[in-house]
Amino acid sequence: KNPAVNDTWERVFVLKLPPPLGTGEKFDATQTYTFRGLQDVYAVVGMSTTVKDLPSDPAVVPALAPVLWQGDVFFNTKTGRYHGAKLTVKKEGANHRGDGTKFTYASEYTEAASEK
Repeated sequence: KNPAVNDTWERVFVLKLPPPLGTGEKFDATQTYTFRGLQDVYAVVGMSTTVKDLPSDPAVVPALAPVLWQGDVFFNTKTGRYHGAKLTVKKEGANHRGDGTKFTYASEYTEAASEK
């Protein structure tokens, strides 16, 4: 069965922060997917990654930020293969190194697979 626009599904997993991001800490995480529709021959699936219980220690936010992607993933409906992704992450953390400090992390990731 093909998904309808706005159909969602989830993938629950344990996120482990290996060095240099962490020291093996584990967090319950969820990736939520939403079928956004078709663009030409590409199926567009929105994706977001969240952590169930963000740690209360603000010093951990910088380690988690790089893996909390959200954006769109594209699949070629003619070949049934992955085509590419446009993902971003932006997280902020107050007082991560003491009162009045602020951590801001922003990154963009774009990938296009070669069509063979």
